[in-house]
Amino acid sequence: MQALKGLVIGMGLLIVIGMGVLGYGLYKKATDPGFKFFKDSGAPTASAPATPAAPIASAAPQTPLKSFGTKSVPLAPGETLEGVTPNGSYLILHLKGSDGSDSLTIVDMNGGAVVGRLNLEPLK
Repeated sequence: MQALKGLVIGMGLLIVIGMGVLGYGLYKKATDPGFKFFKDSGAPTASAPATPAAPIASAAPQTPLKSFGTKSVPLAPGETLEGVTPNGSYLILHLKGSDGSDSLTIVDMNGGAVVGRLNLEPLK
């Protein structure tokens, strides 16, 4: 009977400790989305989702930004810069044309190259 009583108390303590660790993990994950209890082994697994092909999907630069000197971003005549949004290692420039048109230019911050340009058009 004593052994059973000790086993029940021990299991109860393990449940309380487990709930505490779970609560701590939820709190840490809510305050820091990159938090992990254990470090990754570095080896990809077959069940891991594939990395998206779109470069803008990354939330943070994977490598430190390199200096590339001075680069020019071509603008159409009368175009003005309305806003700048960093996204990982890319910079998204919101440009407004003199005719009221909008466009987004995506610049790679590692090399300064213009990756692409999106002309925003109203739905018809």
